[in-house]
Amino acid sequence: MRMRADVCLSPTSNVIERMKYVRKKSVLEILFKSGNVQYYHQVPTEIWTEFKESDPHGKYFYNHFRNKYDFSLEPAELEM
Repeated sequence: MRMRADVCLSPTSNVIERMKYVRKKSVLEILFKSGNVQYYHQVPTEIWTEFKESDPHGKYFYNHFRNKYDFSLEPAELEM
């Protein structure tokens, strides 16, 4: 069974290509324009909402995610 996810396909960022959030798992997937993908764990829904509504997304990511949330390079058994 696939989990429902919120997706932002055209973020305002020079480095982020796509953002996807799985509410049931509190995991944020970020696809960078470089092709790298990072999965941020235990991200509260409120933070996701602020992130997807922010402008620019890259600045919000830098100020609120880098070095603040654990991340992995694998989806950790998530059905995204």
